[in-house]
Amino acid sequence: AIVIPDTPYITPLSIGTGKYRVKFRLTFAVAMTSSQAALNTLEDLIFAAYDALPVGYILGEVSDPRPVNLGQADLLAAEMLVEVITQVN
Repeated sequence: AIVIPDTPYITPLSIGTGKYRVKFRLTFAVAMTSSQAALNTLEDLIFAAYDALPVGYILGEVSDPRPVNLGQADLLAAEMLVEVITQVN
């Protein structure tokens, strides 16, 4: 998975508390060998990410799978939104 900051990236929950919401976008991509095999592999990756995230992360929606061409590679990709509330002192 590729992890990038989402928009808005960091949002204060309230002034003076030191609590912030931090948002990320995870992008999953798999080789497009066949449509059904690629979809199954992509779904397996997404469910594995759900299982691997620590308690306290807020899991958002997952985009629809879409074909992506990266150079000479044909990929099937989807994005998942993830956020976490953190305390900074």
